[in-house]
Amino acid sequence: MVGSDAMEMETAPATSQNTNPCMIDLAENLFIGGFVIVGLLRLWYCFQVPWHTTDLLRNLGYGREFWNLGFSIYNYTPQDFAPHPCQFLWGGHYYTYPAWTALFFALIAPLSPGLIAGKLWLTLLDGINTVCIGKITKDRALALLYWANPIGVWHISHEGQFEPFVGFWMILAIRLLWRGSPWAFFLLGAAIQTKFFPVFLAPVFLFDSVRVPWKIWAKRIGLFALSFLPTVLVLIQSNYLHRFLQPRYIPGINYIAWEVTDYGHFPYQPGWLILTNAVASTGLLLLIIWLAYRNGTVVDYSPSFLFLFALKTIPLAQFWYMQIFPAFALTVRNEIHRRWLFVACMAMGARSILSILGLHFAYMNPPEVMTLLEACLWRIP
Repeated sequence: MVGSDAMEMETAPATSQNTNPCMIDLAENLFIGGFVIVGLLRLWYCFQVPWHTTDLLRNLGYGREFWNLGFSIYNYTPQDFAPHPCQFLWGGHYYTYPAWTALFFALIAPLSPGLIAGKLWLTLLDGINTVCIGKITKDRALALLYWANPIGVWHISHEGQFEPFVGFWMILAIRLLWRGSPWAFFLLGAAIQTKFFPVFLAPVFLFDSVRVPWKIWAKRIGLFALSFLPTVLVLIQSNYLHRFLQPRYIPGINYIAWEVTDYGHFPYQPGWLILTNAVASTGLLLLIIWLAYRNGTVVDYSPSFLFLFALKTIPLAQFWYMQIFPAFALTVRNEIHRRWLFVACMAMGARSILSILGLHFAYMNPPEVMTLLEACLWRIP
């Protein structure tokens, strides 16, 4: 059972009495230095204009209007919010993200006068996720691998993507599952309503529930259903679901799709980046299969596999989606295997690494969009 075996993960490894104190101090300083250096880089990025995306400005626009429109914001497009500057960004496209994400941006929008503040909140949340990973696994190396993942460093702190919000609920749900709390199912439901992908945690949660009494089953199901109250309100007050299921409503842009010869999936991407992502993603899938075989179990590895397989299959998959892969990998109880998966995830960050090095390539926001974003850094008109 996941819950019983997880106790091994929460037991700190004993330190050998023969360990050289100087080596311990050196390792401690290296870890602290690594966290601080990455933290300073992330902080600096929070003050920079996003190169590739405009999502944060649009999300903050919807968050601001939520207080006027409630969940009926799903019936409005950014151009309906004029003179808010998000009117110029995907102006005719309705809000796509689920209910808990709308609530999140409604919460931080009043606290975010500009894009800088929004990115600071997201970076702070990623820092909280880092601490949670370290606490849950008692593995500081794992926490550092998450914090220093170039995908997160670039796409969260520089670009303002909200993957830390998705990962936050996933990590807490896994934590409570290991502790045997039925509220883990409430948090799983909340996670699913941030970006749908956390549904791939379901095999682990269901396996953990196989032998529990029916009363506990009923409580878990009830709490899971309760978490969907915001979505019920969305469905009552808007046409979100009908619109979401319309053909071609979701753009067909997938940077790690199976069909590498179909260039329609990879607009603006150089051939070398397409091949790099294809090799890295396929290699990671094979690694997951091999690790599951070596460990003699499937359930623990299934969330990571299902998530990545889905990313390669669905119409829309962006570079920053992989920042939540480590949260899926937390269900792997083998310490070495978890580290391998966290490291292998970084191989999916070729674009992020080169962007950190200052290279401009693939899609870049056009000059007029960069000017708009720069004007909104400190204060959104």
